[in-house]
Amino acid sequence: MNYSMLKYCVLLLMVFYCFETKGQTLSTYYTFNSNVYNPYGLSTNSNGVLSYVVNNSWPPLIKKINSNGINSTLISGNYYPLNNYYMYYNSDPTIMTYDDLGNLYFIDDYYMRSILKVEPNGTVTTLVSDYNYYPSSIICDNLGNLYFTDDMNYGKILKVNQSGTITTYVNNSNYYIKSITCDNSGNLYFIDDYNYGNIKKVDQSGIITSLVNNSNYYFNSITSDNSGNIYFIDQYNWPLSIQKVDSLGTISSYITNNLNNPKSLIADNNGNLFFIDYNNGRYKIMTVTNSNNICNTPNSPTSSDTSVCGGNTIVLTSNGIGEMNWYDASSGGNLLYTGNDFTTPTINSDITYYVEAYYCNLSSNRTPVIVTKLETPVAVISGNTTGNDVVSLTGSGIGNYLWSDGFSPNQAVNYFNNSGSYTLTVTNNSGCSNSTSISVIVNKLGISKFGKLITDTTFQVTKNGRINADTYLNKHGKISAAKIDGKLNYKIYTSSASYAYDANGFLNFTNETNKTSFGLYNGDILLDWSNWSTLNNVGISIPNNGERFSVEVSGYFCPLESGNYTFTCEGDDAVDLFINGVNVANHYGAHGPNGLGTHTGTINLASGTKYTIRARMQENGGGEALRVFWRKPSQNSGWYINTTELSSF
Repeated sequence: MNYSMLKYCVLLLMVFYCFETKGQTLSTYYTFNSNVYNPYGLSTNSNGVLSYVVNNSWPPLIKKINSNGINSTLISGNYYPLNNYYMYYNSDPTIMTYDDLGNLYFIDDYYMRSILKVEPNGTVTTLVSDYNYYPSSIICDNLGNLYFTDDMNYGKILKVNQSGTITTYVNNSNYYIKSITCDNSGNLYFIDDYNYGNIKKVDQSGIITSLVNNSNYYFNSITSDNSGNIYFIDQYNWPLSIQKVDSLGTISSYITNNLNNPKSLIADNNGNLFFIDYNNGRYKIMTVTNSNNICNTPNSPTSSDTSVCGGNTIVLTSNGIGEMNWYDASSGGNLLYTGNDFTTPTINSDITYYVEAYYCNLSSNRTPVIVTKLETPVAVISGNTTGNDVVSLTGSGIGNYLWSDGFSPNQAVNYFNNSGSYTLTVTNNSGCSNSTSISVIVNKLGISKFGKLITDTTFQVTKNGRINADTYLNKHGKISAAKIDGKLNYKIYTSSASYAYDANGFLNFTNETNKTSFGLYNGDILLDWSNWSTLNNVGISIPNNGERFSVEVSGYFCPLESGNYTFTCEGDDAVDLFINGVNVANHYGAHGPNGLGTHTGTINLASGTKYTIRARMQENGGGEALRVFWRKPSQNSGWYINTTELSSF
C-alpha cells in the first residue's frame, strides 16, 4: 500500500471513529406536574404513546401521554401495577409492555401477582393468574408472544403465546434473572444477578450465551433498540450513566452526564431512548433521540389564560412534548424562562406571554398566554385609636372585611379592649385583597401600681404595669411582662423526596425559595397535630396533598416559672425543637410518631424572660405529625401546651 492510500485510510478511520463516538444529546421529552410523585413503569407503543404508573392516590393509576403531549388516564380501579420499591432487590424490571397490536400488558400486585392485558379500547382481561407463578418482569416480542420472569422459581423465564398457553422458555437455577428485554429478531436478553456483571442472550433456538461479563458494572434497567443494541443504566460507577452494548458485547458510554436517578429505561420503534428522572424539583421523561431518526416539529404546548390581582406575580404553567421556552413576543423577542412553570414579574397591566415547545432541535409555534390584571381594593381604617376601656375602629373599601382580632373581625366596625397592632384585610369580588395596619392604645389614662388612676400623665403606667423600662403591678395586681397572645408564626414549604438526618440537613427543607405559605395561628394547634388535614382545615394550606412538605413554627416562649423546663418533641418524619437557639429535643430521619416523652430535653429558663422558640417538621411520604409539649419546673408528670407561655411577638 502506498503512502497516499495509507493516509486516506487513516483519515477515513478517524472520520468513522469520530462519527461513531460523538456525544449523544439528552433532552427533556415531558415534564410531569408538580403533584406527581415517583412515576414508574414507563412503556411505549408503536404509535409513540408513553404509559406510566402514578401512585399519588390509591389505587395507583396507569396513565398515558400521546405524541402531542396530552396526558390522560388509561385505566383506574382495583389494580396495583407492581412497584419495584416494594421488591427485594433494586432491579427496575419492565412491569409494563406493549405488543405490536397496541395491547398493553402489566404485572398486577393488587391481590395475587398476575399479568393483565389492556386492549386499545380499555378492556382489561387477565392473561396470567396462577399461584404457581410470581411474575416480576415482562416483555413482548414482535410475534405477539409474551415472556415473563418467575420469582417463585428463580432462573425461569416463561413464554405465553397468543392463545394464552404457558410454556417454560428458560429454566436454569444457576441464573438469578432480574429483568428481561427482547430485540426485533426475537432474541431475548436478561440480567443475571447470580453471576454478577452478566447479561445473557437467548437466541430463537433457546441457546443461552453471555453477551456481557464485566463486574465493573451494576445493571439497573435494560432495553434494546431496533438495531439489536442493548442499553442499561449503570449504578456501580459515579456519575450514573447509560451504557450501550452492541451485538458483539462491546460496551460504550452512551449518556454520562446530567443524570440524577434514572429509571424505567425503554426504547421505541425508532431507536429513541426514554427514561424517568428527577431534577429541578420535578419528575421528567428524558430522551436520547436516534441521530438517524427524522424528528417531527412538536405541537404547540397547551396553557390557559389567567388573571391576577394587580401588584402580584403569578405562575403560568404549560404542558407538551419537549422543553418549554417562554418569550415576550409572538416571534423573536426575549427568552424569559425555560421550564413548565414560569413566574411572571409583578403584573401592573394586562400582558401577553408566549410559550413554545422545543424538542429535537425543533421549535413549535408559540402559544399566547394572556394575563389580565384585576383591580385591587384600597383598605382604610378610621376612628380614634385610643380609649380607656375599648377602642372602636371602622374599615372601608369595597369588599369583605377581615380584622386580625377584635370583637367583630368580619364587620366593617370592630371593637378592641387590648392595646396592640391590628390589621384589616379587604377582599373584593375578584378575590383581590389589600391590607393595612394600625396601632391601638387602650387604657390611655394609665393605672398606678396601687390600682388608681394617675393625674400626672408624664408618669403614665400602662395596663401591663410598666413605667418606662420598669415593671410594676398591672391592673390585676400581678407582675406583668410583655403582652402574650398565645399564637405562633408558621411557614410551609414544599420539599424533595428525602429526609432530614440532622439539624443542618433540615436547611434543605426550609429553603425560602420553596416556601408556599406563611402566617399566624394558635400555638396549641401549630404544636399538636397528627394529620396534615388538621392544618388544612383551619386555613393553613399544605402542598402536595400532604406529601413532601415541611413546617416551621416560630415565636417566643415566655416561662411562668424559673427553673428547668422539660420538652418533648415527637413527629413524622424528622422533627426538632430549639429554645433560644439551643437544640433541646429532636428525632431525625424517616419514622412514624412516638408517644409523648420519647424524645425529651431539659433547659433552665427564667420567669418573665422572652426566649425564642422554633419547631420544625419534615414529611416525605405516608403519615405526618408534629407534637411539642412541656412541663414546668413544678410539674413532675404529664405533658402540656400552656398557651399563656407562647407569643408570636
